[in-house]
Amino acid sequence: MALLRDRFGDTILPGEFLHSRLMGTAGFGTETSYEYEPTTDRAACNRVLASANAINRAIGHDIPRSRGRDPLSAAEGAAA
Repeated sequence: MALLRDRFGDTILPGEFLHSRLMGTAGFGTETSYEYEPTTDRAACNRVLASANAINRAIGHDIPRSRGRDPLSAAEGAAA
């Protein structure tokens, strides 16, 4: 990941998406990772969801920025 960040700088999203059996298990039961309720290892599930949320926030900030708008004012407009 460091190599990619060195070469591509700000074009790489901050953070890393963690992969877990959670995705396969949830998908097999036709649930999203957010709907899935693990019977074991809740801490691992929370880490995966925190990682996904961080990536989703970064993408959410990049969309208005790519359109020449301020990400914060776009988020405020969406909340109103």
